[in-house]
Amino acid sequence: VHAILTPWMMAHFVKGAWSAFIYTFGGVFLMWLINGVADSLDNPFQKESRTLEATRIQVELNEHLYQLLEQARTKTASMKLEMQQEVINHKASMPRRGSFHSWQGLGVFGPAPNSEKRSSVK
Repeated sequence: VHAILTPWMMAHFVKGAWSAFIYTFGGVFLMWLINGVADSLDNPFQKESRTLEATRIQVELNEHLYQLLEQARTKTASMKLEMQQEVINHKASMPRRGSFHSWQGLGVFGPAPNSEKRSSVK
C-alpha cells in the first residue's frame, strides 16, 4: 500500500518528476529497511547460514571442561621444606631496600615525622 500511494502523494506535494522519484524511492526504501530489521529482531534464533551450531559448541565446551578437570587432578608442584627454610634465611640476611617512608624520615619528601618546627621571632 505504501509503495503504491507514495508516488501519488509525492507528485502532489513536490515540483518535478525527479524530486518525486527521489523522495518516493527514499521513503519506500527506508520503510522496507525498517520492516526487514523488525523481522530480524522478531525472530533472532531463526535457522540461517550465519547462526551458530549449538551442538558443536556444546561438545567443544564439554571437552574444555573435561581438560580443566584433568588438570585439576594433577598434583601441584611444591618446594621442599628444607628449601623453603633456606629461602627464608637468605631473605633475612639480605639488606633491606629503601622505601618511601625511609626517605621521608630523612626529610627528602618533606619534614621528618617527628621533627619540630623552628619559628623565628623578630
